[in-house]
Amino acid sequence: LPAGTYVFGAYVAASLQGTEESNKDAVTGVTLFANEASVPVATDNPDKGHQVQWAHTAKFNVATTVAEGGSLEVGLKIESTTANYVIWDNATLYYFGNMSEADALNEMAKIDMAATVAIADTCVAHKMNVDSLALLNEGIAAAKAIATADQLWQLNENLYWAINKSTKSISDYRSFNNVIAHAEDMANTEWSAQQTPGVVDALNALIVSAKATYEAATAGRHELNEQKAALNEAAALV
Repeated sequence: LPAGTYVFGAYVAASLQGTEESNKDAVTGVTLFANEASVPVATDNPDKGHQVQWAHTAKFNVATTVAEGGSLEVGLKIESTTANYVIWDNATLYYFGNMSEADALNEMAKIDMAATVAIADTCVAHKMNVDSLALLNEGIAAAKAIATADQLWQLNENLYWAINKSTKSISDYRSFNNVIAHAEDMANTEWSAQQTPGVVDALNALIVSAKATYEAATAGRHELNEQKAALNEAAALV
């Protein structure tokens, strides 16, 4: 390879499953390496479907300098580990020329964070709960201010948590809007003379309430599901 500084990275999870407590400090024996350089890998395991703000996977990077005519061996080493769950994917290898290893890690951190911010930016335009949107915007603002590699892990963890919450809320509101649209289709159909009095009026009243909920965007999943169930029941009666 050309002489110079290289940064190898990957998204890795190395965790102890089977607990709801933060336990990444107990994880040893997993390292990401580039030639003789290595970085330990340890993450928390968010049991119960990502309900806690711990990273399931995180981007880890390791820098090394290759001499003229040298080669590079990269990978993940699992050796006498205390972890019972290890995965890795999305490996990256960047060349930073004659930049120092510390500076290269900082530049890599900025590249990684820019990619995460790009994901978050795609979420902002969608309808979601206002609390999820506020958390997402807060995470984006903090991420854009990143300066060093030391800040990357926590900021990336926070932003991915915000992205996770926002995508779930986006899905909830999209589903809610679809139910409203179906209810409106039912309410606007030409009905026969045998239509039970008051049934369509009841559905229309629920539609008005649901639209107000959608516009306010303050409802969580539980409240949305309750209104969806009521709309579907009223539409079925019609």
